[in-house]
Amino acid sequence: MNRYQGSYKDVIGRVRILENHPSGYRKLIVTWDDPSELALLQEDMKPSHILVEYSSLGRTVAALRMKYPKAFIAVRTHNIEPLQQWDNNGWLPIRALPRLFYGCLRLLKTDWLSARYSDKLYSISQWETDHYWRWMKGRKNVHWVPYFTPDYLLLRPTEMKEDIIACLPSSLEHRKTQDLVSRFARFAEAAKPLAKPTVFAVSGDLSRWKMKMPSSIELTGLIENLPSYMARVKAVALLSPLGYGFKTTIADAIAFGCYVIVHPSIYKRCPDILKPACVELRSLNAEDIFHVLKLIEAPFPLDHTMEKLKEITLRRLETDFCFPGEAMATS
Repeated sequence: MNRYQGSYKDVIGRVRILENHPSGYRKLIVTWDDPSELALLQEDMKPSHILVEYSSLGRTVAALRMKYPKAFIAVRTHNIEPLQQWDNNGWLPIRALPRLFYGCLRLLKTDWLSARYSDKLYSISQWETDHYWRWMKGRKNVHWVPYFTPDYLLLRPTEMKEDIIACLPSSLEHRKTQDLVSRFARFAEAAKPLAKPTVFAVSGDLSRWKMKMPSSIELTGLIENLPSYMARVKAVALLSPLGYGFKTTIADAIAFGCYVIVHPSIYKRCPDILKPACVELRSLNAEDIFHVLKLIEAPFPLDHTMEKLKEITLRRLETDFCFPGEAMATS
């Protein structure tokens, strides 16, 4: 799996914590939401606590409940899967609307199974807790467990900040990455005359993209040493409202002392603890752009933020998983 993929980065942080759990920990990797894969479990294995790392494993959660009726089961929710499906494909697709609608219903059922057969849900986004998960599980059984940048990305080099505003899409061209890059390109075109010599950079291998890039954009290609590059970047732009969950790019940028220029809807969903480093771009009017460019010149307002986010996770795991016996996580 891609070590820079958002879900991998999120999962690996908790895996590393539980690997050092004094009561013991075993990891079971499943490849699909197929309860038959639980046959890989040793018959003498009787976990008292189980962490399932994806709400998309609803049938597996139900099977675990049947197999271990007295176990405490927590499920990580990465996003609102049905709405994510609509954002991935468009809200008014010309073709395959019945199939898309059916797929969303299946995802909704899977989320319901995860909520129904677990004891707690660990939501990555408080906004999603308030608007979705609490209706399935009840507010008191859904806890915000924030994403924190994993240690392997925190090897901060000593490079000095440069006048770089970066957009960091996946190299795959699809609806969400197209929207992210095209909005950034329009921002760069509008901001270039107002900014001092600033590099507007887009990372990734975009050689096969059909999108034409304006001259204001510098294409970096694939970045082999992301920590080293991020240490030089002044701000990261995340200007698309598409997608749910939490944009791990935001926390990663803040971990490297970068401001994050965000779409208003992303700003609204962002945790309060991170908002001081997030700059809301309300429009492409010269006044709003100049305001954003001025804000990112100020001294960076956050420090030790990843430690604070990790501490919230540690407190939740200590509360729910501090027990004698054996733990198990499925991912």
